[in-house]
Amino acid sequence: MAAVLLTLALGLASPSQPRPNIVLVLTDDQDIELGGTEPLVATRRLVREVGAEFTNAFVTTPICCPSRASILTGRYLHNTAVRNNTVAGGCSSKAWREGLEQQTFAAQLKAAGYSTMYAGKYLNQYGRGAGGGVGHVPKGWDWWHGLVGNSRYYNYTLSVNGKVEKHGDNYTKDYLTDVIRRKAVHFLDNMSRSADPKPFLIVLAPPACHAPFTPAPQYRGRFQDQAAPRTPAYNRDQASDPPKHWLLQTEPRQMSNETAALVDEVFRNRWRTLLSVDDMVAKVHKALSGYGMLENTYFLITSDHGYHLGQFGMPLDKRLPYEFDIRVPLWVSGPNITGNQSIDTPVLSIDIAPTLLALAGLPQDVTMDGLSLLPLVLPNTTAPTLAPPTDLQSNEIPGIGPDYTGITGRNSFLVEYQGEGAAATSSPSCSGQLGGDLANLAECDARLGCKCQDARNNTYACIRSYGQEDSLFCKFEDGAGFLEMYSLTQDHFQLANIAGLLQNETRQHYLGELELLRNCKGRECNNL
Repeated sequence: MAAVLLTLALGLASPSQPRPNIVLVLTDDQDIELGGTEPLVATRRLVREVGAEFTNAFVTTPICCPSRASILTGRYLHNTAVRNNTVAGGCSSKAWREGLEQQTFAAQLKAAGYSTMYAGKYLNQYGRGAGGGVGHVPKGWDWWHGLVGNSRYYNYTLSVNGKVEKHGDNYTKDYLTDVIRRKAVHFLDNMSRSADPKPFLIVLAPPACHAPFTPAPQYRGRFQDQAAPRTPAYNRDQASDPPKHWLLQTEPRQMSNETAALVDEVFRNRWRTLLSVDDMVAKVHKALSGYGMLENTYFLITSDHGYHLGQFGMPLDKRLPYEFDIRVPLWVSGPNITGNQSIDTPVLSIDIAPTLLALAGLPQDVTMDGLSLLPLVLPNTTAPTLAPPTDLQSNEIPGIGPDYTGITGRNSFLVEYQGEGAAATSSPSCSGQLGGDLANLAECDARLGCKCQDARNNTYACIRSYGQEDSLFCKFEDGAGFLEMYSLTQDHFQLANIAGLLQNETRQHYLGELELLRNCKGRECNNL
């Protein structure tokens, strides 16, 4: 009865109205701050212009595996225990496979009668021996086409429902974004011919625009006149700025002309790879229309985190708590969503899972840290006030009570990451320049002047506030407890660290709030 009431309250499916289909496109490393959506011309027309753009969409961890685990489960990093991209850091670990992987949005939608499909990158260690092997098919997926390991465009292995499918370097047969598109259309064709049609969930996770930044051959010559945006933070000499964290102070402090030229070419190739994503969305959209499914289908387009390209002299990567790494695109379209909306209420990657449950008319999972964003885009949608299918009353659920306002009442969130040191990720020739300390560093590339993109002490927790206050306050776990704070209202590009100007009482207030967020669970994460 509770599920039926919630369904009616949301204005979604009812006994006389079929439950909606859902297509989630999850790109890899696609920024919003540096123009990362510009190549998506068809996607903008087919999704953004007929739906809503969330102009303040954030991830809660700016690195692939932890962020994807958060998207799948609706939980912060500290509640998924997926800390970085290694198996030891929780990525596709046994604990993940036997624990929260059993409770993803896919597992819940399949249990509710949805037919489900996944194609593309899953978690960075998926399919490898320590990550469960190719035979492991995560719970909740009927059609499984999971990429083994990290993003590739050619010469990769897929697990197709637990069976090995090898791909080489032939564009027509093997370019991964196109393979994902063909598998999605094939799935839709099967759904259209089913004697017992079910609502479906499709997740398409292309490699774009992640390294190795390999565009399809027909797009290699595009964007020749483009270069990485020269924002005020681009290749900034920070000598006169209030200090940032140790990692950003390492040499070289600025990029050479050769490194800057390489970063520009990476920028162009990232855009070129996204042209194939644009093709994929357009052709899946066309197939949905051709099969008469489009009018009952919600589209969500987003990324697992942002990216930087030369900001503060950091050549290219993610993993930093700044706006360019934590802001992502989020476009949503579908039944009853008014077109050309621009919504500035902040939403998070951990809100995706509860949103998909709400779209399916399922009760809110009160163990999730995120919130459904449907009240922001659909009429007659309210904050969740119904108890889950347990003996709990709504006023006994952490974070839900008579004054609970849902997503519109949240005024801060957590950004957290545990840094990684891994000599195997770095150029051996960098060892001498870095004093032989590669074991505590990661992603040190000789082609980029041996500037390292990560380190073990690049471990932090930040509170990102908005509303009356638009700020970022971070504490690094580096032995010194280094603090950073930025007023985004006055300093959007985060040039001036003002943590040193805080009075002790104010500093202790932020540290206390940060500690509460670092330990929150479920709805209490949104009621602090």
